[in-house]
Amino acid sequence: MQDQNTILPPLSPLTPSAIHQGAAQILKDRYRITDILKSDTKGDVFKAIYFKYLMPKWCVIKQGKRNTYADEHGRNIYDRLIHQRDIHAILRGKAPLPAIIDFFSEGGDSYFVMQLIKGQLFEHRAAEILGGLSWDNLPVNNRLLLIDYILQMLGTIQTFHQNGIVHRDITPANFIEDRKNCLWVIDLELSFLLDQVGPPFKLGTAGYMSPEQLAEKIPTIQEDIYGIGAFMIPIFTGLQPIKFEENKDILRDQLHFFIQDEKIVSLILSCLSFDPADRPALVFIQKTITEIRSEYNAGRIPAIGLCSVKRKTLSETIDTGILGLTGPAMLTDGPLWAYCPNASACLIANNQFEKVVNMGLETGIAGILYVLARTDQNSFFCGDQYNTNLKYLQDHFHSLPAGLFNGSAGVAVALAEGIKNCVIVNSEANRWIIRQSLKFTTKEINLASGAAGIGLALICCADFFDGSELSGLLQSHVKTILNRQQKNGSWLSVNKTSNTFDFIGGMAGITCFLLYYYERYKDEQVRQSTENSLRWLVKLADKKANDFSPWLCEGSAGVALCFLKAYEILKVQKFRLLAERILNVHPLHITSYLFGQASGLAGLGEVYIEADRILSGRIWQNRAERIAGVFANTCKQDGHGGLYWITHKGNLITADFMTGCGGIVHFLNRLLHPSKFGFPFLPSV
Repeated sequence: MQDQNTILPPLSPLTPSAIHQGAAQILKDRYRITDILKSDTKGDVFKAIYFKYLMPKWCVIKQGKRNTYADEHGRNIYDRLIHQRDIHAILRGKAPLPAIIDFFSEGGDSYFVMQLIKGQLFEHRAAEILGGLSWDNLPVNNRLLLIDYILQMLGTIQTFHQNGIVHRDITPANFIEDRKNCLWVIDLELSFLLDQVGPPFKLGTAGYMSPEQLAEKIPTIQEDIYGIGAFMIPIFTGLQPIKFEENKDILRDQLHFFIQDEKIVSLILSCLSFDPADRPALVFIQKTITEIRSEYNAGRIPAIGLCSVKRKTLSETIDTGILGLTGPAMLTDGPLWAYCPNASACLIANNQFEKVVNMGLETGIAGILYVLARTDQNSFFCGDQYNTNLKYLQDHFHSLPAGLFNGSAGVAVALAEGIKNCVIVNSEANRWIIRQSLKFTTKEINLASGAAGIGLALICCADFFDGSELSGLLQSHVKTILNRQQKNGSWLSVNKTSNTFDFIGGMAGITCFLLYYYERYKDEQVRQSTENSLRWLVKLADKKANDFSPWLCEGSAGVALCFLKAYEILKVQKFRLLAERILNVHPLHITSYLFGQASGLAGLGEVYIEADRILSGRIWQNRAERIAGVFANTCKQDGHGGLYWITHKGNLITADFMTGCGGIVHFLNRLLHPSKFGFPFLPSV
């Protein structure tokens, strides 16, 4: 009989890069790592296979890297993993936890081996059930299913408490739903024994930690009651608790906008009470959730109230949102607006984010200047901030590459918008910067970094060129694009691969530029090329419209925008119908944790505003107003008189246009003044 170790590949160095490249990794001469489930500085989480009685078995291995953790009590990462193993042992057979398989040290690192639960994170399962809707628009069967999961979670936490354990990190990401719809607890790293000698381990998940956990007090079961309240927020709203205001009076209104059920809202708020003594008992929460389920099952569902946002509220949100763009959290250590490369980082409390200076239109200074140039309140709220960052851009623009989103063309668009709206002086120096910024060339042809984006910027800045110079520059970019077009209407990128359909890097953005060029010069060769491209996009939309993400830069909203422009310029009814069909795929009251312009609600809202302008019909205005309602009910006070939004899944705040708060301010301002401002970065037709 062959020994099980001879079945496995030979040992090789344990490196993530080698794992991703498919090389076999062996631990303890037994566990063959096949994948990294989670990367972390303190240690990765691996998926692995091993043999038991000659039968292959799957497992999860949690690694503790040496010298990556130590606290003031002399505990290291080994102690942290041992603690987790001991909690598992206490709850074995009592709570739905993965079985303990092994614990060992190797190469100075520690490893905790557990049973692999086949299923998906409950965080993902809950989002799947919500389907982009919030509670007030969710079908009853979906509501009942989510309530059943909450009851499962409550039963598990009750078992913890009955065994003298406080969980301390009750989040949807710390449960897995198996194939039988059962929830399993997968992370006990922060759990605390009520009779434990020694302090709890620190940190937790932002938005889920009670005030006493943040203050590092000795844990009680009331910490978990707070965590239960926070756990229910994403289940009932689709949004992480970190996105909402901490002030309970404001939070009540915010939650009511999404949930529209006073009984649920009151229960969540009571769980989140600042004073632990004011939080309800676990049995009361179970009783209340069970009663809510019975009422829903009997068809007794609260009536949905008015969810639109008033113009006064919209105007006030814009004003304080602009003020928020100058808050300390938005800046580097100096006076410049900051860009954070790890903007979508996970929800780890006290996370430290790298802040750098970026000059681009997408995530840098130029984009924020562009937003502020389009707001009437700019000079009152952030004149000094605007001028300081403008000076930096004027002094350093020459170091940028070509391109619209992160290149010099974006600087030209921002300066031109400032001059147009009398925020920037119309001096020869500024006009020279605009002209110079648009003379850079590139081999790329897409909208973000290529000829299409530079071409659109040239048309936006047409007033700063004489006719012949503008025409010559545009013709050069058009020639580059037409020479790359294939017989089927698509384009090849620089590396000879087919371009995608999307707006920022593919067909939709290139086609938009050609449409604007044709509208200006009535060039029949360009019209023919544009029609060929549109035919290719139509075929793609017919096949895959329902599979696209809803967003602007890399999703269906960008394709719909292209068809809207095709209808507006070419007057072909087919393109109107296609745009309407694509935009109607998404829920009327869509909700998402992604708030930005590039891949989020702000960008989708901009397309709705454009659809309302071109197509008319109250439906698109209603959709845009619903998104405005989401933003009006997720803004947070910055402590300096301003407001801000958490625009990603993480807990990072940025001011930039395409991924940060600047994009939300722009959308809200354009919704308030739809006839005053056109679609961002696109010329007026």
